Amino acid sequence: MYTAPNKMMDSSKRRDCTNSGLQDSNSKPDDEEEDELCPGFRNADAFVKYGLGAVLSATKASAGLPQPGDEYDFYRSFPGFREFCESQGDKLLHCMSQTMQHHGCRSLLSERNKLTGLEERFDLVVDSNDVILERVGILLDEADGVNRTQQPVLPAGFQPPKIVVSSWNRMGSSRSETFRLLHAKNVARPQLKFKEKVDNSNTPFIPKIFIKPNAIKPLPSYFTNKQIRKQRPEDLDVPAALADFIHQQRTQEHVEDMFAHPYQYELDRFTIPEGLLSKAEPQMFKPMAETKCSFVDTLEDLVDLNEKLCKVSEFAVDLEHHSYRSFLGLTCLMQISTREEDFIIDTIELRSELYVLNEAFTDPAIVKVFHGADSDMEWLQRDLGLYVVNLFDTHQASRALNLARHSLDHLLKHFCNAESDKRYQLADWRIRPLPEEMMQYARTDTHYLPYIYDRVRAQLLDFNFGQPGLLQSVWNKSKDISLKKYIKPIYTEESYLELQRKQKRSLNTQQLTAFRLLFAWRDKLARQEDESTGFTLPTHMMIKISEELPREPQGVIACCNPVPPLVRQHVNELHLLVQQARDMPLLKAELGAQKTKGLAPLKKPEVTLFGPHDTSKVSESDLHHCSPDEMPVKQGMLFSEDEDRMDVGELETSGLVATATIALFEELEIQNDQESPSVAQMKARRIVESFENPFRMYLPSTDVHISKNAKFDPSSKIFEISKRWKLQSIERQQKDLEAKKEAKTKAKEEAKERIKKVKEERNETKQSYQESLQNVATVRQQAADSAKDGGKKRERVASEIGESTPKPSKKPKKKDPPPQDDFNPFDYSQSKLKVFAGNKPKDNTQFDPNRQAHDFKKGKNPKGQKSSCGAGNRSMSYMAGKSESTRRRSGSASRGLQPMGVAGGKTVMEHIKDGWFTESCALWPGQAMSLQVEEVLYQKKSDFQDIMVFKSKTYGNVLVLDGVIQCTERDEFAYQEMIANLPLCSHPSPKKVLIIGGGDGGVLREVVKSPLVESVVLCEIDEEVINASKKFLPGMAKGFYSPKLILYIGDGFEFMKKNQDAFDIIITDSSDPVGPAESLFKESYYQLMKTALRNSGILCSQGECQWLHLELIKEMRTFCKTLFPVVDYAYSTIPTYPSGQIGFMLCSKNPETNFVEPMRTLSKEEMENMNLKYYNPEIHKASFVLPEFAKKVLNEA
Repeated sequence: MYTAPNKMMDSSKRRDCTNSGLQDSNSKPDDEEEDELCPGFRNADAFVKYGLGAVLSATKASAGLPQPGDEYDFYRSFPGFREFCESQGDKLLHCMSQTMQHHGCRSLLSERNKLTGLEERFDLVVDSNDVILERVGILLDEADGVNRTQQPVLPAGFQPPKIVVSSWNRMGSSRSETFRLLHAKNVARPQLKFKEKVDNSNTPFIPKIFIKPNAIKPLPSYFTNKQIRKQRPEDLDVPAALADFIHQQRTQEHVEDMFAHPYQYELDRFTIPEGLLSKAEPQMFKPMAETKCSFVDTLEDLVDLNEKLCKVSEFAVDLEHHSYRSFLGLTCLMQISTREEDFIIDTIELRSELYVLNEAFTDPAIVKVFHGADSDMEWLQRDLGLYVVNLFDTHQASRALNLARHSLDHLLKHFCNAESDKRYQLADWRIRPLPEEMMQYARTDTHYLPYIYDRVRAQLLDFNFGQPGLLQSVWNKSKDISLKKYIKPIYTEESYLELQRKQKRSLNTQQLTAFRLLFAWRDKLARQEDESTGFTLPTHMMIKISEELPREPQGVIACCNPVPPLVRQHVNELHLLVQQARDMPLLKAELGAQKTKGLAPLKKPEVTLFGPHDTSKVSESDLHHCSPDEMPVKQGMLFSEDEDRMDVGELETSGLVATATIALFEELEIQNDQESPSVAQMKARRIVESFENPFRMYLPSTDVHISKNAKFDPSSKIFEISKRWKLQSIERQQKDLEAKKEAKTKAKEEAKERIKKVKEERNETKQSYQESLQNVATVRQQAADSAKDGGKKRERVASEIGESTPKPSKKPKKKDPPPQDDFNPFDYSQSKLKVFAGNKPKDNTQFDPNRQAHDFKKGKNPKGQKSSCGAGNRSMSYMAGKSESTRRRSGSASRGLQPMGVAGGKTVMEHIKDGWFTESCALWPGQAMSLQVEEVLYQKKSDFQDIMVFKSKTYGNVLVLDGVIQCTERDEFAYQEMIANLPLCSHPSPKKVLIIGGGDGGVLREVVKSPLVESVVLCEIDEEVINASKKFLPGMAKGFYSPKLILYIGDGFEFMKKNQDAFDIIITDSSDPVGPAESLFKESYYQLMKTALRNSGILCSQGECQWLHLELIKEMRTFCKTLFPVVDYAYSTIPTYPSGQIGFMLCSKNPETNFVEPMRTLSKEEMENMNLKYYNPEIHKASFVLPEFAKKVLNEA
């Protein structure tokens, strides 16, 4: 292990000597002026640095300009913007013209009155760039000592490099110190020293790990037995990854573990310690001059380093990578810094031994600090077999803090007032031994990172008012980065298409073929030679060769400047590929397009067997796509007598579409119009001529003479053929007409039979309906019967579960109401539910709000009878239960109502009388809710429920499902904001949210407002509710247009079965435990919701009304406490819900959750940005404060 301080002192001494010399030389103003490259710049480095900064600033500024299209057209409509663009454009053209004149090029850019056009001016710019770049190349060659006028340039490798010091390549006036640019040809290829050969085969990457320290789940046997492969002589000639796969198939072992992340199980179960989520005092870094730096290049030093890392609580890591002279890339250097010492590890020398560091890298108690670790994770896995557990990425923290820039250079300046020399960022890190300057740059990347880690943690907590939510989100994003897997580039036959799309070039058939062949050749050769594709054949050169399609090998060389060594060696092979592409036939449309552009069309050999319908040699991208509606096809017959032609407008729009008409026997139209065509006609003619008719070869030639009388001469062969074809055409038309008539007759008969069957079914239904009316009992009769029967179990009629009988058209004769003393409310203890077993109501004649919970239950309805209340107050996405053969239809219960049909057997429209909509139900006896109706906007019966939307006088648009009010535009926010924000503000990091129901979109709208939420899944079974909400409740349906939404139309019960341990928050609505909804209150359903939640997940569901259903709330709270460690109840007020109040049951799997104190407190600015009208931090706490009567009952739970 070698230490660097002595060398640093020596280099500093040399630097001091140099600086003293510079000061002496700079003491003379005349010498300084002589040494300056140009005014204001001492040398070429200073000028290049300034120029690069100016180019970067201009590029960033140009990115902020309006984009082409609608955005630019909108700004262009303002006169001020238009004048500014014109003035700036004139300045740019003038500057470009001066530059072109300085280099002796033609400059006509500013002369706008000339008819050269944009295309010619663009050609001038291209020619000028070629001239300027050619001169730059000559000057660079001259600076390197290559004189083109005296001796030819030999291929790379045949001439030893000469280092020539030019006048502009000096640093100051000291001639002893110069810059030396080390090229890749001066460095030995490190791949030759690797113990394990680099696998560039076209097979997937398999992790290199064979020992798994800090494991919770042991490493699969495949990785631990990797040494067996060395004992398989039959696979020595096969690539390693492919040999492993073949061996797995031979032994019939599972291959899933071959491509899995080895630490997936540990990372999924990793939780951030509480100490890392609290604020700590930043620990100041040591100066680099006082910090020991060690270079690790032996196994003994590596083991000592691992022992040191296992004793610290955090350390920083960075990598230096090289990708130009390797196909997959090489990790050349690793820098590790603790708070006391810096280490630089030679990963080339220790490539096969660095797996030792997995002991420290995967220790969950040690924080590993990276900056921009996305690529680092892949490089560690690919080259070194290293994995990271407990990662903190300062780049993600910088993004969360919204800093001006997120680069490491900016963080060093911002927090540490330090600078790093970015000239070495793209240096060739394969150089050994490393120069002192590169060593210092490598140390800088990690030396300050532990201090930056302390500072950003503190700022993340301060930024979020001391709450750990934002800091937790950075830890979670860092964990996602550590879960990344390296994916090896795999070549397929379609791989070239993605690169071709990125280039945004329009290529014809031949050019695209050449591009495909060159892409395949480049990939194959790069894998064989272990060179990057950019070194083998750069993409821009490949595009140039594909576009030019040179005829000679010298043309291929001419397209490459400078010529890559592998291209020069394989130029004949490349030329054969280009010739193969030139043999591809061009479409006539492509030839016409080339003529229109003024280009010389590429000549192709005659292919006699090529036809317009032959698409076997044509790519899909070259074909003209248009829908049938866009094609103005003119109807034609085999021998058309219609002599009319399409006008010019039709020809302009039809493009390549031609009618399939055989015009052999048609008379040629003679143009008698001798008038000169107008400008518009000439333009239309040019457009028409630019398209080539693909059927031209099948049409008669204008040079062939056909006698006009031959068509009408019975003795001619042409007349005979024409007559026979006409007769065949007439016969075919008659057969078609007869077939159509027969089809119409059959359709009419089938329609009559269907109408007859429908009438019979209606009569049978009406008869059964009249019979069922004889056994109908009113609600009061049922109550009286239940009072007489006492604790008897209610008997059911032997009809189907869920079958409901409509209300009779004639009202039965009213009976005298029974005395109040004889009426007994429904007793939950008589229900079959285990939840309510053992609870008996106490008799009390005095009014008690607790007793009101019993009055809303009239017992289970006998089969065949309608329930006296409607479906619930919100659309649900789960199926309520099962009948004998089919599942019952979905409930729409968000307010705790049973989906059992329209209220009281009425249709939805029957709830509107005398301009008022009235909602009444036996669940809240003795009260009703009425709203004045101005207009019914929508009414439809879906597969699950009756849907109606009406416009009320005072509450805006109102959504009604099965006769029960779901929401109104005036007060819906009171429910939506509370049911969404109560769980969201109680969770540290709610990234994934599941909403069961909520088809109106209100809850979804509030959830997607949260910046911490990344994705929302909404399960809704009735799509018609969503459509109605989008059309008539647009203020609530905004969330359906959010990119965070994943919409699932179907059964939420089944959805949760397939997605376990997947969500941070589940917001669900439930129906009352009566009839089919009884299954929703069993342990299996709540266990399903619990398993769908993650470890710290929170469940929030509507919790009934404490004025009406207090006893039910008590039982629910008791039941939930058996499943969740933390259960609490909150409520909100909303006028249009029964008794003006609705509650929420909140459950958490995290024992440390405190619902009363929100974990994330919203600021006033955040509430304004989220447009909250009801929720705030104060009402969050107050919603859990219950009145005394409710408090006593719920405390008993």
